[in-house]
Amino acid sequence: MTTKHTKQQQYERMREVAQRDHLSVVGRGVRKSDGATVYAVPSRSQANRWHLVVVAYGGLVCDCTAAQFNRYCCHRAAARARMEAEASATREQRALEASLRGDELLQAVMDPSDYADLKARESEQQAERAARRERGVLVSSSAPFSIWK
Repeated sequence: MTTKHTKQQQYERMREVAQRDHLSVVGRGVRKSDGATVYAVPSRSQANRWHLVVVAYGGLVCDCTAAQFNRYCCHRAAARARMEAEASATREQRALEASLRGDELLQAVMDPSDYADLKARESEQQAERAARRERGVLVSSSAPFSIWK
């Protein structure tokens, strides 16, 4: 009896194959005809050949032989891993922008107790920096000094 693998299991298996064979996205572009995102991934079986993985129809479409037989391929897995990495980087960038804009967005996203802990740590760090400034040699000393030898 054969069991059907879920799409997540297929993706994980093919991602492992892509990592083992050092397959990664070598190019990214946009198809002019419809604006779909296209990723170029090297072929495992043929040197100097790249397969195109297109983000279309709510999924990933590859032009390799495995995809023609409706199998999940390592090229799609490599493209999906790249898309997930880009999404993660975008989320991190948005979090950074939110911290630069102010605390309103951060407060809305975080748990109230975590936000309170974060604010307490920030105030402790500010107090420590202020104390270090006060302990500085030039601040605490009234002795004359010169920048010349």
